[in-house]
Amino acid sequence: MTYTAMMLLADALERARSTDRAAIIAALEKSTFSNHFMPYGPTQFVDGQNTGGRPLMTQVLDKDIKVIIPRDYRQAEPLFPLKA
Repeated sequence: MTYTAMMLLADALERARSTDRAAIIAALEKSTFSNHFMPYGPTQFVDGQNTGGRPLMTQVLDKDIKVIIPRDYRQAEPLFPLKA
């Protein structure tokens, strides 16, 4: 996630063509960054929130972390109730 955040910032810096805070914020507000590995749409900040982001639910199954929700990105069927 940190790598993706740095790519987003680098994209904003390149588009802002400046290190000025206001210019970077303006570039982020106009961002349509989509070069990430998460199941998100393009980045779009509205009032400081990335409306392109989507929540994921994961579950540890067979000692591995798997995406279970949303269905479009599901790697394994969810196991409910959880067994300890």
